[in-house]
Parts: sequence; structure tokens; C-alpha cells
Amino acid sequence: MKIKTLVIAPYRGLLELTSSLAEQFDDFELTVIQGDLSESLNSIRQYEAEGYDIIISRGVTASLIKENSKLPVVEIKVSGYDILRLITLLKEYKTQIEMIGFPHIIEAVVAVSRLLNVEIPHTIIHKEDEVDRALENAKKKGALVIVGGTHVVRMAKEKGLQGILITSGKESVLEAFENARNMYHAISGSKFENNMMDSLSNGLETGMAVIRADGELSYFNQSFLRIFNIRSENEASRALHAKLPNLMDLLQKAVKKRQTKTKLELFDPTYKHKITILSQQNDQNQSLFNMYVRPVGESENDIQVQYMEQFLETFPQLIQARGDFQQALNTAMEGLRQQKLVTMYGEMGTGKRVLAGTIQKLLNVEEEHLFDVTVIRGSEEAFIHLKHLLEVSVSHSIIYIRGLERFKLKDQRKLEDMFRSCPALIIISVEKPPLQLKEDGLLDEELYAYLSKTLIYLKPIRENPQELDELIRIFISENNEKYGKQIVGIRPKVEEVFHSHAWKGNLIELRDTIEEMVKSARGEYLDEKLLPTMNSIKFEYSSQYGTRLVNLNQSLQEIQKDIIQIVLQEEDMNQSRAANRLGLNRSTLWRILKD
Repeated sequence: MKIKTLVIAPYRGLLELTSSLAEQFDDFELTVIQGDLSESLNSIRQYEAEGYDIIISRGVTASLIKENSKLPVVEIKVSGYDILRLITLLKEYKTQIEMIGFPHIIEAVVAVSRLLNVEIPHTIIHKEDEVDRALENAKKKGALVIVGGTHVVRMAKEKGLQGILITSGKESVLEAFENARNMYHAISGSKFENNMMDSLSNGLETGMAVIRADGELSYFNQSFLRIFNIRSENEASRALHAKLPNLMDLLQKAVKKRQTKTKLELFDPTYKHKITILSQQNDQNQSLFNMYVRPVGESENDIQVQYMEQFLETFPQLIQARGDFQQALNTAMEGLRQQKLVTMYGEMGTGKRVLAGTIQKLLNVEEEHLFDVTVIRGSEEAFIHLKHLLEVSVSHSIIYIRGLERFKLKDQRKLEDMFRSCPALIIISVEKPPLQLKEDGLLDEELYAYLSKTLIYLKPIRENPQELDELIRIFISENNEKYGKQIVGIRPKVEEVFHSHAWKGNLIELRDTIEEMVKSARGEYLDEKLLPTMNSIKFEYSSQYGTRLVNLNQSLQEIQKDIIQIVLQEEDMNQSRAANRLGLNRSTLWRILKD
């Protein structure tokens, strides 16, 4: 009989490492999950009822489970190998570091580091509630990088610090399973009976609801709640109107028309879902409406609106501590204070969205009020949708807009008044300098004058070669934690290639390259065997951002504009080269874009 074992990994890398070793534990029936302290404790009663024999976890999470569970718990230790690898990585850091943790970990690391003549500033804590004060003291001392356990690292990131997790390697995981095996045989008589869980219906993908004329919901399915992120069924009506503030006006107008068949169509605030409302015929002479919510198809919309949080989570906090980033941040904050609008420009991947996310945190803007708007094609529909978003936005929100130059010049002339009357803060993002866009006929002169009051230029990596090494270390430590690796640096050949590489995708390309290399690495260093990874990342970057399909379901004039826009992007917005490729003279090309 196999040992039914639950592994609770406090961080993703430990989950990945344990899963990769699962085949070596053929006498175990494994369930591997990722969970922090609160998640683990909330779920522990459920797992006890499912008949597990033993739990394997790490650090404080393991200690808390021991105190709150009837099941035996085996702890994954931090081995000497783990400590050596950690010190090898930390000794190369130029940024000020502080290590925070419990005595048994800190004392072991300090003992080994002193043998290696490496000094690591540290703070010993004895209780979890001491972490916050230790982090504040570390910040006062100038530390930007915090080394510690899962809880310490998570709290460090919440305070805007870079966190490096003290990870457990393969040797520690293997030792824990051997201890679990021995413990199981010693207590093999104790098991819990299995309890069957009720199966939950996945429901339909389309959200459905019935809504009364007074705005109250009479019925809704689970997909409806999921799409609108409504957590409480009792609060469903109120939550719906908070997300669709114009809904009541639409319903009242439909009632006044007294038509037997009324059809309304609108979009949710993210423009990811299309909402169709149909009047319902019933015998009780009530005004009821059927509401259907489904994802928007790619061909239905020329503008994308999404929350930015998911993108921001892919970048470590320490990137925001760079000198040029801080200078740009100060300029942006002052510009937003004066006129509620700033314009950022720079190549793709230079950190414009990261800067916008930092502004959101400094201003305490809620995550759902930071909108990432991309104008894919400057159609009339896209302009109407942007106008609607600006009109319904609230004062304590931020709207980050890309692709503004894709609108027709006559539509751009209307934007200045729309921006001035919008209560939200507005961040405009373009890749080319606004002056160049104006000279190329892609930006209206009056709008250019308004957008140019606060200009922020974010340099590409190749203009900041001195920061490349630090960025590499930042991304290595982030992915060590993510994939359960213990990479300590890069080989000279790889460093040489990195410094000569163009990095056209800048931070995004560097982030993705390091992630793929760390994921594929077999040793403690990124070596030349991993260099082919750069070619695949470059290809994916080019295919993802350099190609856009032409929508043929439009007028010939609009198709011409789309083709010209694509060629202009491929020619770095140089009109002479684009006109030459298309067999046009420059004045004809400019006239087509202007009309």
C-alpha cells in the first residue's frame, strides 16, 4: 500500500522541484500543492478528511501545520548545499542586502558565510509578528534586497523591496521523503477514512441572468458571478450596478419605449465581455429582461481594455529602484499633479507599464481602477469605446492608453477636450517620440502640444549597459524561487553574448530569456549550452509584436491604411522607406493616412 502524502510547498519553485522528483517516490501517492500559511491552515481540515497519512512542508508553514493538524508532519530542511549556493549568489550582489529569519537558519548561514569570508548583514527574529519591524529597520539602513523565508520575502515585496528566498534543493527534498517513509512505517496503523467531496457543476461558459426593471436580479448562474467577479450571491445586484453604472438608465429607457422586443448591447468595463439584454415576455405583465454575457470575439472590437495587475506581477520590485526609473517616476508624479496627464515614450519593453503600475501603488489606486487600454485599429467603434471609458471613469483611477496615434487626425482633435474633462489620471504611451509622430503625420499638432507638456523618455537596455548585470541577477533570483533552481550566476561567454545583444524587446525580452534559461539549466550557472534559448525568445518576440493581420471585412480605404500602418511599424515609422516598399510617393502615403 502506498503512502498517501500531501506536500504543501510554500513557494512555486519547491512545488516544481518536488513534482520533478515524483517518479523517484514510487511507494508514495503524492499530492503536491502550493500554499502559504493562511491557505494551508484554511484547507488542513479538508485534507485530514481525505485520508492522508502524512504531510511534508517547510519552515514556518510546517511548524504551524504541526500545531493545527492531527496528521504527522515532516519538515523539508535547508541543507549545507543550499546555504553554499545561496552565499555564492549573494556575494556578487552590489545592492545592499539584509537577511531576516529565525535563529536556526540565520545562524547556519552566518557560520558558513564567515568561513568563506563573506559578510551578510542579518536580523534574527523569534516570532512572525517581528517581521514587519525588521523590514522597516532594514529599509532605514538602505537595504533594497531582503533574503529570508517565504513569509519574509512576501512581506518585503509588499513594501517595495526585492526578495530573495532561501530555497531548499534536491538533497533536502530527498531527505524529507526518507524521513517521511521512516515515520510512516512507525505509525502505519493510523489513517483517516476518506470523505467524498460534492462535485460542483462547471455550468455554462455564457453568463445568464434575469433582471427586473428596478435593477434587482431575479436569477443568475455561476458563470455570471464569475465573469463579473461577484463573490457574494446576496450582494449580486449591488455589485452588478457598481460595475455597470449606466445599466439602470438603459433599463428605464427600455421600459418607457414599451416595445415587445427590446435588444440592448453594451460592454463590461474591461471590454472583454459583450452584454446582450433582451426584453422578456411573461404572463404577469412584469418588465423583465434576460441578460447574456459572453467573451468578445477578436473581430468584434478594435480596442482592448484590461487590468494591468497580471502584467506587473511578472516584474520584480527591485527594477523600480533603478536611478533612471526613479527620475522618470518623479517627473511623472509632478506632471500628473499639474495637469492630470503625462506622456511616456520609449521602445517596447522599456518599462512604461511598470512605471504606470508604480504610480498606481504610490497613489493608492485600487487594482481594478488601473486600466490598460490598447487601440488596435483607429476605427470609429474604437473611438466611441474610448470616449465611453473616459466619460464613465471615476476620479481615483488611472487610464493607460497605447496606440493613440492610430486614430484619424480629425478624431485626435477631439481628444484634448475629452482628456481635460475626464476625472481620471491619464498616461499616454507611445514608442516613438511624439515630435516624430507629429512630423510623420500620425499625431495632430494641437494634441501634440497638449501631450508634450510632460514628456518622459524611458531608455532601452542598450543605452544603459551598466545596469545589465544587475538586471540579470534580479531576474535570476526571481526565477530561482519560481522554478526551484539555485543558479548563482552566468558564465563569461554568456555574459559576453548578453552585452553584445541588441535586446530589442528590452526588459520583456531579458525577463523571458532569463526565465527560459533558468528553467532549462542543469547546473549552478547559465552556460553557453543555453544560448540557443535566446534565438527562440527573439523569434517569439518578433512574431508576437511584429505581425498584425489585416481585417478584410472593411472598406478598401481602411484596408489601405492598415497595410500602411503595418509597413510603417516594420520600417520604424520611416515614411520614405515605407513609401518605397509600397511603390508610393511620400505625399500620397501621407494623404491616405490623413483622410
